[in-house]
Amino acid sequence: MPTVAKHPPGAFCWIELGTTDQNAAKKFYGTLFGWESKDLPMGPNDAYTMFKLKGRDAGAGHAVRPDRRAVGRMAVISDPQGAVCAIFQAMPRQS
Repeated sequence: MPTVAKHPPGAFCWIELGTTDQNAAKKFYGTLFGWESKDLPMGPNDAYTMFKLKGRDAGAGHAVRPDRRAVGRMAVISDPQGAVCAIFQAMPRQS
């Protein structure tokens, strides 16, 4: 993978995976891309996995638990001048 030091405006710049099998994902991407993984604690039973290549952050992953109810989609975005905002789209309510 090439080393990317700067992203042009509008380019995707972060890869984050939500998966039901975090350990399998770490093994898969480690084998596929040579990514190393480092787990950061995220509560009593969860971890946020940082994927690294040659010591540089390449992406991240986290577990999606089947017992957690999906509530919507979220994105954090910024413009070329550095203004940042988060947007959220709620899932339709189930009655």
